[in-house]
Amino acid sequence: MILNNGNKEWIGEIPENWQLKRLKYVLIQRNENNIPIKSRDILSLTAKQGVIPYSEKEGGGNKPKNNFADYKLAYPGDIVMNSMNILSGSVGISKYFGCVSPVYYMLKAIKPNHTKYFYYLFANRTFQSSLLGIGNGILVKKSSSGKLNTIRMRVPIEKLNNLLIPVPKPDVQKNIIKFLDKKCNEIDETKQNIQEEINKIEEYRNSRITEVITKGLDKKVELKDTNINWIGKIPQEWKIEKIKFLTKSINKGISPNYIETVATPIITQAVFSQGVFNYQQVRQSTDSYELNSKGQVRRNDILLATTGGGVLGKTFYFDSETNDTFLASADVCIIRPNESAYLSKLLYYVIKVNYETLNGLMSTGSTNQIHLNMMAFNNMYIPVMPKEKQKEIVDYLDKIDEEIDEIIIQKNNLLKKLNQYKQSLIYEYVTGKKQVPNVGEN
Repeated sequence: MILNNGNKEWIGEIPENWQLKRLKYVLIQRNENNIPIKSRDILSLTAKQGVIPYSEKEGGGNKPKNNFADYKLAYPGDIVMNSMNILSGSVGISKYFGCVSPVYYMLKAIKPNHTKYFYYLFANRTFQSSLLGIGNGILVKKSSSGKLNTIRMRVPIEKLNNLLIPVPKPDVQKNIIKFLDKKCNEIDETKQNIQEEINKIEEYRNSRITEVITKGLDKKVELKDTNINWIGKIPQEWKIEKIKFLTKSINKGISPNYIETVATPIITQAVFSQGVFNYQQVRQSTDSYELNSKGQVRRNDILLATTGGGVLGKTFYFDSETNDTFLASADVCIIRPNESAYLSKLLYYVIKVNYETLNGLMSTGSTNQIHLNMMAFNNMYIPVMPKEKQKEIVDYLDKIDEEIDEIIIQKNNLLKKLNQYKQSLIYEYVTGKKQVPNVGEN
């Protein structure tokens, strides 16, 4: 293959019979308003899930608009990009007709080009990283703890339109799509199998934790019935108590004014909904924590996601020693036990394994968004063992938790390697570094 040096660093060399064209000459923006109202089906775009119905979105986020006329329209087959989040991978191809945020770009190929080839191009991390220089004010700043904060800013469609991108002939595009569909599906199936293994391990963890926090470690102890479904029988010397009587406070966070300069860090559901504290998801606010102390997060607090069907009930034990002062947003409940850190950790384990119980305490808000009924949560019964047993049980559960975490970390590392391989594969074929075997009409 004879190569011709492409004039964009991220592209490198492309085949001699390929072209470099400005994006606007191969893709056209669909900029269709939802006036008159053609759809009331709200779609959302995330880096992890792609283009999905808003009701399936994980991790919370902005509330949907009340006026459907404020949305744009997306059609099946459209490339959908979030102009504020392209760098972090918010690019998808839609399977749906619906209304989307006005900050989204919808693109479709100018025939005879194939839209999905360009989706693969844009879904590649190398392409996304190349956009760093064209965004209006995209910055990375360091906080007092040394953490890097990405300040999101818009990538203008005018600058996007003028990007040079590699464009093979339509029949080559078609073969690249077919090849990548097959290979990416194989990778995705392998990833799904690994994820199912992780889910089974998580199920085992939850069942083991539930057994220990309701029955203790002594298999011979005499039990009594609590008449509470999820608890069942508990040791005779244990009791059940409402959560509200074991805590100093149970408060939702604040509704912050988000800004685009480094200020007070805000913990939203997205920060911990994947089971780890994701600093990249921390947002910034002008709100002063001295004036909003109820939303301040302290060490040994339990953080609970209170909104969204896919996220509600996700729990995080905040034991960070960071110098940053965090506030929690209004979709996060801060649970602060009234005694020792051991009781705090026990409450964390109790809440962590009780998704079904928490789902039974859901209610629907004015925006049709699912919320945790806070009054019902406050009155939820949980088992409480004598103080002298708390340390023993917490230490045991911490050990089990750590061992399972190690297994899951190994499997997640496999997932990362598969993601890296998939990204490398896409890059090599959409830039012509490798040719699809037996290119031709099928």
